[in-house]
Amino acid sequence: KIDKVLIRAYWDASQKRVTKYEAYVNGREVPIGEIIEKQISITSFKVEPTEAYVNEEVKVTAMLQGTPNSTWTAELYVNYRKVDEETVTLGRDGKGIAYFTVKPKSSGSYYVYICLVGGDGMKVCSSPITVVVKKGAEPEIVSFGVNPREIKEGETITVSATVKNVGDETGRFKIYTVVDGSIVEGTEIEVTLSPNEEYEYTESLEMPSAGTYNVSVCAEVV
Repeated sequence: KIDKVLIRAYWDASQKRVTKYEAYVNGREVPIGEIIEKQISITSFKVEPTEAYVNEEVKVTAMLQGTPNSTWTAELYVNYRKVDEETVTLGRDGKGIAYFTVKPKSSGSYYVYICLVGGDGMKVCSSPITVVVKKGAEPEIVSFGVNPREIKEGETITVSATVKNVGDETGRFKIYTVVDGSIVEGTEIEVTLSPNEEYEYTESLEMPSAGTYNVSVCAEVV
């Protein structure tokens, strides 16, 4: 790590010019023109929040300290796979920030970390932080039926469906029957389901006129 750089110049008053230069890095004299390997360290690494929902924005921030004015490639890794990168140039004070945002598409546990890569192949990585991603309450129609499928004008059909909460939290859902793209009045109900809990929905409909109809059941979070 480079903490201090000193350049010493010797002025010859009689010649009115500098006759000698000396360079010191961390107290050690180095030849003028010697290439000093650039350095980088991650002084702070944060992932917020560490408990998120599917499609919620997760912010990844790293505070950097290294060789002033040096340029690095910041790489973001999720579960050991690189998902994004950006170029970071440190300031004259040797400080910089690497910043990313991600939106997880599915639930599960994810290991998140970043690496800083220099042009000379030098690579420094943070320790991983675990992010747990959950699904909120989410309905799914796991079975659906219409009985009978063929009737005479004015007869009744029975519409049935099994609605399941496939999310990770308890939620309230609205369930209703749709015929030819329109909600059938009087078929809407609301139910509260715990994770993995199911509800058996049944509705009877009288078909007033002859024809072919598209019938379905929908469920949505209230």
